[in-house]
Amino acid sequence: MYDGKEIALQILPEVPQESLDMQDQSYLVMVKAWDPSDWSLSDLVEVYVPKSATLNQFSELISAKFGHITKELIECTKINSSWNFSRV
Repeated sequence: MYDGKEIALQILPEVPQESLDMQDQSYLVMVKAWDPSDWSLSDLVEVYVPKSATLNQFSELISAKFGHITKELIECTKINSSWNFSRV
């Protein structure tokens, strides 16, 4: 990706078995959908992305998690701090 990127870690109280099975083969990505009409961000959604996934496969996973977003209309943007994200 790039040097100096920020990450956030969340300790889960109990990890489901299927999550443990996927850890070696996948990355756990936390995603928020942005609504440009009111500049709001959705709640965090967990997406397991296979380590060998292409961008096309990644967009299919995102589209499946956010049913209102079609694969062809997905754009990704890095937001350093979602808690102080503003239009300006």
